[in-house]
Amino acid sequence: MGAKVPVPDERMQEMIEKLQLTKKDQQKLWTVFTKFDKDKSGTMDMKEFYQLVGEKQSVFGDSIFELIDVDNSGTLDYSEFVGACGHFCMLGKREILQFCFYIFDKDKNGYIEEDELQALVDVLQGVDSYSNTKQAMLGAFDADGDGKMDFNEFMALNKKFPQMLHPAFRK
Repeated sequence: MGAKVPVPDERMQEMIEKLQLTKKDQQKLWTVFTKFDKDKSGTMDMKEFYQLVGEKQSVFGDSIFELIDVDNSGTLDYSEFVGACGHFCMLGKREILQFCFYIFDKDKNGYIEEDELQALVDVLQGVDSYSNTKQAMLGAFDADGDGKMDFNEFMALNKKFPQMLHPAFRK
């Protein structure tokens, strides 16, 4: 692994053009990538990914890793890394909320049922923790009384408890 940025593949070239990345920008991204590629394999495994983002492993982080591992290899190559930087750095609040909703809607039926919300709250607040916020979020789960939360209710819950999805919005 040298200091030289790899030749971009087609997918990465599209991202370079889309973001108008200069050679200097590409070098900075390569420097970050190689810093966290601890075993110098030319790829970043999940452990190295978590070191990069500075988070503990969680369902939320695992879902992000799976999403950006485009070739499903279990590792991120430099092209996938650049693509992820380009896509996630450009997401607005609504898109991040949609992504969070998608992660916790395990059965992908367009709703988060109570068991899925419990899993979400446990991941974000800690399984063993007991807090007023955690209990209030669970209590506020079903605004319209239908036994499930749609995306609009999810956005309202996030507005009421903005710290709920803190890991998703942390810079």
